[in-house]
Amino acid sequence: MAAQIMDIGEKRVVFDDSQVGEIGKAVTKDDVRKLIAAHAINPKKKKGVPRKRGRARTVRRRLRGLGAGGRKGTANARTAQKTKWIARVRAQRALLKQLKEDGKLTQGYRDIYWKIKGGAFADKARMVTYLKERGYMK
Repeated sequence: MAAQIMDIGEKRVVFDDSQVGEIGKAVTKDDVRKLIAAHAINPKKKKGVPRKRGRARTVRRRLRGLGAGGRKGTANARTAQKTKWIARVRAQRALLKQLKEDGKLTQGYRDIYWKIKGGAFADKARMVTYLKERGYMK
């Protein structure tokens, strides 16, 4: 009855040795509920499976096979050109905005913004080099 109330298996029900007499007198489900509330009847904890080693193994497997021999599909198939473009443009625009807010950009914000949109810079480093060469940065 206690297993049914606690919704566990019969093997997981543990009785308190000091209250065996009261447990023997319990006839109704209400009596058993009161004993459960008084901790005379307790559920045994589930054993469970430790996942630490399993998670570590999964991480190691994910890192494996990322070299040229493990790749299937071209670079563009693995990451679309448009996705790469969006990431690059967003990074460059964010850097340009940061330079402007920090007061490091003296002039030409709009001009550089349009150049970014036109794909003039391969990455942030080349954009910074361009800014320094043209004297746009302090």
